[in-house]
Amino acid sequence: MDPLQERILRRVGVPDLMDRLDRLSSADLNSLLLALFQRRAERNTMAGLVRDTAESRFCAPAALDPVAYALLESRLLSRARDMGFIPELLSPAAPLGSCSAFDCVHQNNVVSALRGVELLADPTNMLALLQAQRLRKAPEAALHSAACARVTRAQAFPRKDLSAHFGLFCMVSTGVDGGSYCCERELLTRQLRCYEALLADCVSGEWTLTLRARGGYTDGAGFLTRMEAAVRDTLPRIRVERDDRPSDNAYYQGLNFKIYLHREGTPMELGDGGFVDWHKRLTGNRKRRCLISAMSLDRLVGLAYR
Repeated sequence: MDPLQERILRRVGVPDLMDRLDRLSSADLNSLLLALFQRRAERNTMAGLVRDTAESRFCAPAALDPVAYALLESRLLSRARDMGFIPELLSPAAPLGSCSAFDCVHQNNVVSALRGVELLADPTNMLALLQAQRLRKAPEAALHSAACARVTRAQAFPRKDLSAHFGLFCMVSTGVDGGSYCCERELLTRQLRCYEALLADCVSGEWTLTLRARGGYTDGAGFLTRMEAAVRDTLPRIRVERDDRPSDNAYYQGLNFKIYLHREGTPMELGDGGFVDWHKRLTGNRKRRCLISAMSLDRLVGLAYR
């Protein structure tokens, strides 16, 4: 237990309060917390709501043109659908633990809520969970999903211009390994072909793709070399760079990629992606492969209309 929790429990006078609450059923805990928050809500006033709106970083609107933002979402999803990705309109809520279970975002950096949910913090997790549901009926299917979502993170960002909520365009692709990395090659080139089309539609300027080595494959260097060759052969117009520096990143497996837009000689990171083991864990099928990626809508909206 961290010192903050210890201090609070000493003040309450019930040192084992956390253990007692943790033993409650989910329904009973929700009922108790609902009653507690109802009490606190009843004490608030109109003036207090105005103050809270001004002071809460979670409630502040984004400093973006909402019309341009909505148009960009429509353009991205329409193009993705034309290229074989199924668009999803995600809920602003996700199951409690849906980020931390995938080792994506620490639970302390997620806004946990009542009724077993949390505010959406990573849409790729939700797309993977929706795909896992569909794979119960079609276990051998290849699935390609896309979404635009506004996500919320609880960590305090060092820069004041960074919002607690931000927009992402993301894709999740999954298929079954057929040997010789053919599945990984197809998933990677499919998503990059989509990004090539999306960026051509939305922004001007040169963009580059950096492939970075990650662990998780016994033939790590060979895997990266074959993926690089597949991209160069299939998508010759994409400028590809390779980064072989070792990394202790345990999130991606085999490789991850980053997309940079170059304006006036300065690279700006727009998005990244890589292979993960999520569908192996969700379905129990060790031959399942999964590629996730995301691109910043907040950065892109300012570039798309210049």
